[in-house]
Amino acid sequence: RNYNTMARLGYANWREVVNEYPKYLKLLKKHLYRYNDVKKQFFKQLICRVFYFAEGLTQDMFHDLIYKLVPKQYEKGQILLKEYSNANSLLFVEYGLVEVFFELEGNEFIVDNLHPGSVINYRSFFMEDLMHVTMRCKENTRILELTKKTFEKMREENAAFETRILMH
Repeated sequence: RNYNTMARLGYANWREVVNEYPKYLKLLKKHLYRYNDVKKQFFKQLICRVFYFAEGLTQDMFHDLIYKLVPKQYEKGQILLKEYSNANSLLFVEYGLVEVFFELEGNEFIVDNLHPGSVINYRSFFMEDLMHVTMRCKENTRILELTKKTFEKMREENAAFETRILMH
C-alpha cells in the first residue's frame, strides 16, 4: 500500500492507516494545530463570532468544528433562507454578499447586507426560532454550513463540547 498522497486517501483507508499506526494520528493533529495560514485564521474569526464558540473551545473542538463546515455555492439572486422557515443550519459567509430583507404590503425592505465573515441564523439556530427575514445572494456567494444534525452529533460524541454548550 502506498499512502503518500493523503489528499486522495478515502475515509475507509484513512481509518485503516490510523488503526495500524495510531501514533500517526497524534502527529498529524499536532502538525495541524501548529499550522497557521490565512484561511485558518479567518475560520477562527468566524467561529469566535458565535457566542457559544467564542471562548473555551479546545484545539480538538475547534478543528473538529471547522472541518465539519460544509461549503456551498450560491448564485446571484438565489434565496438562502425564507421568512418563517426553520433555522436548521448555522451559516457563515466565506465570500460574497447576502441581502437581508422582508416584505410588507408587496414591497421589499432591505434590512442589511452581510459580507464575508458574517454569521447567519445565529439566534434562530440556538433558540430554535423561526426566521423573520428572507436572505438572498446579492452576488455569487460561498457559505459554510453547520447543520443542526452535525452540531447535535458533535455534542453527542464530545462530552466536553456538550458541557461547553450547556454552560451558556
